[in-house]
Amino acid sequence: EFQIDPLHINDVQPVNFDGEYWKKGDVFISIGHQSMIILYRPSTEEILWKYEKNIFHQHDINILNEKEISIFNNNRKYLYQDIDIVDGHNEVMVYNFETDQMSSYLKKSLTETDVRTISQGRSDILSNGDLFIEDTDYARTLYFNSDGSLRWTHVNRADNGKIYAIKWSRILFNDE
Repeated sequence: EFQIDPLHINDVQPVNFDGEYWKKGDVFISIGHQSMIILYRPSTEEILWKYEKNIFHQHDINILNEKEISIFNNNRKYLYQDIDIVDGHNEVMVYNFETDQMSSYLKKSLTETDVRTISQGRSDILSNGDLFIEDTDYARTLYFNSDGSLRWTHVNRADNGKIYAIKWSRILFNDE
């Protein structure tokens, strides 16, 4: 199928510290229509790393520590022309550069709460292991404890009963 926007960028995550796998000034880029994540170095115009296995129309990227990133994987797939679905549920994937392994974070919790936004979506794995999710298409935010239990959820519903969009939600968190 012809793709009018083959390099559609869903997220750019700047790197703000030097490490073994990246340098300050590098950027992680989520290229949604290619189902690909790249690590790009603007100073030399080089793609240093790319990942394109078992992620589908992913969005949000976060740097977790000096060797790991997280990716909000929509698991969005095309059934037929102009018909998209989420294959199962969304996932928060963690890629470890040291081991070259990808794993799913709190997958059972996202499945049980039916997190399945087709477009957009974001996640934050907090420093204590808790997980914040934006289920964009359903105007819902969820907060999971590090053990996977759901602490709270919120639907952006007005007094008139209508549900209103949410976009790029954030959570303010500190360890205290």
